[in-house]
Amino acid sequence: MPFRHQPVQLETFIVRIWREASGSAWRGKIIHLPDRATRDFGTLAQAGAFIALYAPGVDQSVEAFTDSEGTADSVHDDASGDPTE
Repeated sequence: MPFRHQPVQLETFIVRIWREASGSAWRGKIIHLPDRATRDFGTLAQAGAFIALYAPGVDQSVEAFTDSEGTADSVHDDASGDPTE
């Protein structure tokens, strides 16, 4: 039986975040690399909405990436360089 390659949808983004001054709100810019579309954002929800335009169904809330104390889950790189939990 021949191996059939399944099509893969791959989207690549660059996300930059910064503060203008200590204690000020975080701001950011996200770039979708394949078409160079950009969006400025002030919340993770705004950045997520932009990503969802290219990856429908990616609608994880921030809570999905935090533990019971509200801190970010740790992510480690395996030997391939791909992030793993």
